[in-house]
Amino acid sequence: MLKKLSLCAALAASVFASNSSYADVIYELDYNSGSNANYDQADPGGISTKSYTAATGLDGSTALQVDFDTTGNPFSVSYFTNLSSSAVNVATSGNAADYDLSFDIRVEGLDTGVFSVSTQYDLVLNDVTFRGTLNSTTAYQPFSVNLATLTNVGSGTFDLADIGSGTQQFRVALLNAGQRFGNDTNNSYFVDNVRLTELTAVPEPSSLAFMSLAMLGGVTCWRKRRSS
Repeated sequence: MLKKLSLCAALAASVFASNSSYADVIYELDYNSGSNANYDQADPGGISTKSYTAATGLDGSTALQVDFDTTGNPFSVSYFTNLSSSAVNVATSGNAADYDLSFDIRVEGLDTGVFSVSTQYDLVLNDVTFRGTLNSTTAYQPFSVNLATLTNVGSGTFDLADIGSGTQQFRVALLNAGQRFGNDTNNSYFVDNVRLTELTAVPEPSSLAFMSLAMLGGVTCWRKRRSS
């Protein structure tokens, strides 16, 4: 009888474990198609070119490469991409803590003796803008951050309706670019694998039914043991 009870308990535990949390990709940009990229150099500087074929990402696939010059001593060099056309799954949560933003990034052309550049990144979801900073280097960084840890510099408060409504953008800005890269034209930055991922979701109805049956089975086993 004890063996049967253990089996029932194990079944119930496995169902709860498999449905407690999982990840759904909401937006994904891997740049393998060579589309859906926009460029904006916020301060004076040269015209940038976008290259998809020559850039290799961290995973060996194609990455976005943006070449720029700093001869005009720009304070920042920025990039943005619209996310709406890269939707993969429908979001289900209005809680920022249920989402992770991830991307790969690196730079080339830093001035002699300079090893990183302060990089501001924004995720714009309608009237909400989640903002953070990191230090970009010449080596790819697979970066990931939870939205709840970022600062909202937008005018609204995040809820489920913000995903898919209005402006949906990912932005990167290299700060103090003129000082960090020097007064030259041979500079680049690379972005790849931009993803917004939902960490938790409501289990499917079939999973809920299975969980209920497993719980009922566990209770039945316990009652039989008590009566024996």
